[in-house]
Amino acid sequence: MCLFIAYLGRPIIVDELLLKPRNSLVHQSYDAEEMCQTVNGDGFGLGWYVHDISEIPGLFRSISPAWNNYNLLYNAPLIRTECMFAHVRAASEGAISEANSHPFHYKQFLMMHNGIVPGFPTIKRRLLGLLNDEMFLWIKGQTDSEHIFALLMQYLNDYKAANGTVSVENVRQGFQKTFDVIQELKQAAGIGDEVSTFNMMITDGY
Repeated sequence: MCLFIAYLGRPIIVDELLLKPRNSLVHQSYDAEEMCQTVNGDGFGLGWYVHDISEIPGLFRSISPAWNNYNLLYNAPLIRTECMFAHVRAASEGAISEANSHPFHYKQFLMMHNGIVPGFPTIKRRLLGLLNDEMFLWIKGQTDSEHIFALLMQYLNDYKAANGTVSVENVRQGFQKTFDVIQELKQAAGIGDEVSTFNMMITDGY
C-alpha cells in the first residue's frame, strides 16, 4: 500500500512535515514501522499551493525513492505553503513512471490515492468508455487511481456546469457516484465480490 500526507493550515515549510519528524513520510517510505510492507520506493510526488502566485498547484514527481532524491531533499526546506499533498508509492497497477506517480493534478485540483481496485484491467475499457473527450485525454498513466479521478472530475465538472460552482456536498456526491459506477463495472465483469480500497483525497488548496 502507498502512503501519503496532506496538510492544510498556517504557512509551513515543507520539510517540517516531510523530512524532520521521526515519523515523517520520507522516513516511513523506507521504514514504515506499523506496516507489513515497510518500503515504499516506487516513486514519490509532492504538490503544493502558493495562492498569491497562482491557483494552479506546484507539482514535483519522480520515480526515485523519496529518501534518495537530491532535488526533494534540497528544495523541501525552501518551499513554504498553506496546503500540500505528498505521496510515496508502492506500485500495484501500472509501471514505475512519473506519469503513474501521485499526486495527480487537474486545473486547480490535486488528487492522490492509497488503495487498489482488484481486477482493474477487466473494467478499464468500459470505464474509459464513460469518459468524455477532455477527461479521456487528461489521463497520462496506467493506474487505476488516475482513471478513477478522471471519472470523478467529469462528475464535478458536470456539477459546476449546472450550478456555477462545486460545493463540498457536490464532491461527496461525486465520490459516491464514482464508487457506485466502479462497483457496477466490477459486478458486470464478475468481480463484484472483490473488495476495492478507496483512501482518496482531493483539494483545491483551500
